[in-house]
Amino acid sequence: MRKQCECIREMLVREFVDLSESSYPWLDGVGASVPYNNLVVPMAAEGVHFNWIDDWGSFSAEPEFQGQHLKGVGLYTYDMLSDGYIPVGMDSRESLIKAFNEINEGAKQATAALWKRLAGYSRDQLMDAGAITYYAIAKDLAHIAGCYDPDDWIKIDTRAERFRPLFNDEYGRDILGELVGFISNPSQRTNDYAMMMHSNAPTRVYSLLPYHVLDGAEYSPTVGDLAPGITYLPEKEDRYNTTQGVLGIDELNARAQEASVTQAEWPYRFLCEQWVKHHADSELAQAMYEKEQATSRLLKGKGAGLSRDDIEALRRQS
Repeated sequence: MRKQCECIREMLVREFVDLSESSYPWLDGVGASVPYNNLVVPMAAEGVHFNWIDDWGSFSAEPEFQGQHLKGVGLYTYDMLSDGYIPVGMDSRESLIKAFNEINEGAKQATAALWKRLAGYSRDQLMDAGAITYYAIAKDLAHIAGCYDPDDWIKIDTRAERFRPLFNDEYGRDILGELVGFISNPSQRTNDYAMMMHSNAPTRVYSLLPYHVLDGAEYSPTVGDLAPGITYLPEKEDRYNTTQGVLGIDELNARAQEASVTQAEWPYRFLCEQWVKHHADSELAQAMYEKEQATSRLLKGKGAGLSRDDIEALRRQS
């Protein structure tokens, strides 16, 4: 058990994406009250240890995380056009509180409107929305590349559509239960001497592609040409809330293709934390940190040599 004391300081960073009108048709109109599509909220805490945080932003802390543990909070937005994180309301304590209040009010309105919209959806529409949410987890790669086509991401392949009658309560109970619960299908079983990381059994959720296909063995290289997609949802409106305003997809793709990310370009592209460890006093490291600090109220221009004590001193002076 990690010893708890008042001197412990940890930072919990929570990220919220697709909050406004963006890639999902059910947020058209509904998300207009939320001014930012993506938000990052770092929270500095003392006297508490965060044991874990999951993919949904839930976390566990010892002792229980309460208001008195919170010592600092930040707010940033970003997207494929912003070249990094943009501070939101970070000029002063008052402006940050105002920004949080405005976002909170907008999010309340959007949440209520979204519940009303989903309550009116048919079963097929709800199934489409659920499938799209999981499938489109990688959609931002297309946004970054500037080649996003809504039909690629929010419609169901006509071949997959043929299986819709299977998606009933019995299928969910029996087949999906075996596939992701009991993990008992023959294709999921390995040899009896194996044991998986998260279970005391020689079974795994997925089936691996055998390596011998790399040596010329036969395999099915494709399921066929791309097929058209269908959806039971309303067509996506051509509105995408970005850090450069609300844009249509053609304009967004064009700007994304022109956009650059400083840290991903030469000479910074391959400078990882291991490199910084051994070159923190170099001019290149200094320049890289100064670019990252450009929007920081306290750290702007300070470079790579800051220690924790230096940062605390800057906070006390502000």
